[in-house]
Amino acid sequence: MADLRGLRCGDEDRERAAAVIRQALAEGRLGLDELDPRLDGVYAARTYGELCQQVADIPGGPERVLPAPPAPPAPSPAPVTRHRRRTPRQAIRAYLTTVACCWGLWAFSVAASPQHAAEAIWPLWVTVPWGMVLLSRYGRRRTEPPSPPSALPPSPGDPRAGW
Repeated sequence: MADLRGLRCGDEDRERAAAVIRQALAEGRLGLDELDPRLDGVYAARTYGELCQQVADIPGGPERVLPAPPAPPAPSPAPVTRHRRRTPRQAIRAYLTTVACCWGLWAFSVAASPQHAAEAIWPLWVTVPWGMVLLSRYGRRRTEPPSPPSALPPSPGDPRAGW
């Protein structure tokens, strides 16, 4: 706190010091004859040290005049991680589960009102597009090129070495 006393103060700080002096007057700690010289000193103060001189003999005065210590920095947000791509097995499992639920709901609605069964086969709107996406993504096998032969020289005991 002592290092702040040399820093320049602002209007808000002066108003805070004036409020401390007025409160001390209301509590009977200062007399009316002390009020004007102290307020003049507060409003003429340029640094926190000069403000603290005006309230030094008031209990808790300097602590209420000096600015509060800065708040600790906010914790940094968690690092953003990239979303892992689903494996084909996970994607197909999600597809089959969703499609089974859709067709089950449709079958239940057909059982409840059979006259509307053929009008709207809405699970197709889920099954076909999603299935096409899965086929385009996972339908063809991706083959890797054959690995090149080992670049290591054959060992002396290897019959292919020709020794």
